[in-house]
Amino acid sequence: MALSDLSLNQIQLFLRAAEFRSFTAAAACFHTSQSAVSKSIAGMESALGFPLFHRGRGQLTLTEPGQCLYERWQGLMGSLTAAVQEAERRWQDRQVRLTIGVPDSLDSGWESPYLSEFQRRYPEVELNYHVVPANQLLPRLETGALDAVITGFYETPVVERMGFSWKACATAPNLAIMHRSHPLAGWKTLRMEDLRDQELLMLSPMENASYFEYVYRRCAQHGFQLKFQTLLPGFRSMMETLLRTHRGIILSTRFMFEADNPELRCPEIEGTRTGMILVWKGKEPPDPLRQLIRAFPTAEEPPAL
Repeated sequence: MALSDLSLNQIQLFLRAAEFRSFTAAAACFHTSQSAVSKSIAGMESALGFPLFHRGRGQLTLTEPGQCLYERWQGLMGSLTAAVQEAERRWQDRQVRLTIGVPDSLDSGWESPYLSEFQRRYPEVELNYHVVPANQLLPRLETGALDAVITGFYETPVVERMGFSWKACATAPNLAIMHRSHPLAGWKTLRMEDLRDQELLMLSPMENASYFEYVYRRCAQHGFQLKFQTLLPGFRSMMETLLRTHRGIILSTRFMFEADNPELRCPEIEGTRTGMILVWKGKEPPDPLRQLIRAFPTAEEPPAL
């Protein structure tokens, strides 16, 4: 008889039945019926050509060849279980977890191909993706809750003050995001000067000083003072307010959440470049964080204001 005629499940059922001297108890261990165990053992006996149990009234005992197999197979199953546990331990020892933080304002998915390729090349790395408010990214990186973050280029002054490393990984023009009913909505491109008398929807400097300063300096660079309609607590609340009220303009990029909404128009602002950066702690990051950083493209840095 070939050993392949028996399944591992049959052997396990046999060992439990032999241990408990009961088909019913063995069935309970495997959440099956007593009759299913009885049929499985009968199938083994037919394949082997000899009986494994003496079946008496209310009593189940091993035959001599059944006792032989029980003793040998019990040791083998113990070795198999230990081998699986050792393999699992070695795999877990290899497992490395990386946690990337992305702002809740990000909705383009441009980073997904790079993350997918990294995961394909390094399947032993458990990659976690946390979407959080933009103003929480750098503090969480500082505490070690995140291994790397993707954020807007406007954060580079803060990033450098905190001693983090970074690379530009995507660049694009600024957009003037507005409702399709806005008087400027028909233009394909605008100049910053065209926003001189326009009300902007802005983040509160208490919530995100970097973005507020970035827009303020953009306006000042072109000779006018920032004029804002209201101060809001987050990027998503800015977009939700724009869609609800149809008023105001958001200065952002194509990477922003809902920027492709058909209710909106997003003319480019001539002569402006901004983008997204990948940020991490330390000058020499350990593997596989270094490999993750390499997985992202290196884009040309937008000009400093």
